Amino acid sequence: MRYQRRLAAVVVALAVLPALGAAIGNRAIATTQEPTNPIQQSYYNPAPAPQWSSIQIAMQQAQERKAKARRAALESYLANHGSPLASFAQEFIEAGDTYGVDYRVVVAISGREQTFGVAWPGSSNNFWGYGGYRWPDVSSAIREYTRLLGREYPSLCQGDIYSSASRYAASTTWASGVAEFYGELIRACPEG
Repeated sequence: MRYQRRLAAVVVALAVLPALGAAIGNRAIATTQEPTNPIQQSYYNPAPAPQWSSIQIAMQQAQERKAKARRAALESYLANHGSPLASFAQEFIEAGDTYGVDYRVVVAISGREQTFGVAWPGSSNNFWGYGGYRWPDVSSAIREYTRLLGREYPSLCQGDIYSSASRYAASTTWASGVAEFYGELIRACPEG
């Protein structure tokens, strides 16, 4: 009995829907034919286009100039060292920004470990001598190494080279080599 009542209610609802749809459709047509009363068109109110102020536009342009300047400075620095990684400057910067790592540290370590890629590490794409990792391509290597470095060595990622040196590398000259390249990078890419 209960199912029969529910079934009857569903049948009645289905019978009423076409009439209800037609009424709504007629109202929509009627409201679109009367543009003088915008309140009747409440069923569709598109969001207004954003109005950018001249200050917002100037800020956006300044950010774009800064991003181009960072990339150009890093490309120039790597190119001056004969590095094949110069064309990956944007990947270093984006990975650093994504993972909260100073990209100049990542580049400095590649300078100490693989002479900025001049001493190409073969198919491993591991420019940092980091834990025997192998990456399929340079972009993946930069992104994943930066992520791992940010997770494992947070103080190193912010430029504190000496505090993590003994944990990162067995060489007693590792920290001074990285610090030297990092100092050069700070001078060459001051915008960080």
